Amino acid sequence: MPDAMKQQMEQAMQDPAVAQSMRQMQEMMAKPEMQQQMAEMQAYMQNQQLQQRMQQLKDDPEFKEMFADIQKGGVGALMKYMNDPRVLAKLGSRLGDVQVPPPGAAAAAAPAAAPPSAAAA
Repeated sequence: MPDAMKQQMEQAMQDPAVAQSMRQMQEMMAKPEMQQQMAEMQAYMQNQQLQQRMQQLKDDPEFKEMFADIQKGGVGALMKYMNDPRVLAKLGSRLGDVQVPPPGAAAAAAPAAAPPSAAAA
């Protein structure tokens, strides 16, 4: 981590409200159910089908302004759209169903594949 960033982080942690928020976030992230949700979201966001559809929507006149706003405004702008049910509904209808296997599904599917080959033998 660059020194300037490290200094900024240390300064921020001097603020009791920031320190409290960080402790709460660490406690929440230690919970297995939160870790599972984060893993699922990461798998969803890395899904190639989803990425291709999102790339197409970036050029769609209906969504172009939203993506430009998010690009410029960062997380704050993203949260504005994520909290708007109309935007989410429109985005969901345009993205359609994107199938993402849950984390660990490949490992779980492997044993299930073994019995059919054993039955064929």
